[in-house]
Amino acid sequence: GTVPEKKKRGRPKDLNAPKRPQTAKAKVTMPARDRLKTERPELATDLKAMFTALNEIWEQVSQEEKDRLQKEYEEEMEIWKPKWEAYKKTDSYKEFCLAKQEYKDKKE
Repeated sequence: GTVPEKKKRGRPKDLNAPKRPQTAKAKVTMPARDRLKTERPELATDLKAMFTALNEIWEQVSQEEKDRLQKEYEEEMEIWKPKWEAYKKTDSYKEFCLAKQEYKDKKE
């Protein structure tokens, strides 16, 4: 049979917005997260343990590598910021702001 479509949870996401660069820590921990879920499935449900495991992985990264990733992030932000400023002037952004406000109003 057909799988019922999952109801969207959480706040609305702006799919048209320019994608914000990943932080240095995210570049290390996001790929590690998928690997950890496979190697240690119990972490998928124990968020505190997952967070601890990811922090341990981040701590093992050399300062040199952290600095390189941070510099990369800062360079990517310099490219992203003007794109974001331009995007904020679009109708798409205004529509998203309205949707976000409606979501907030419903929550209260």
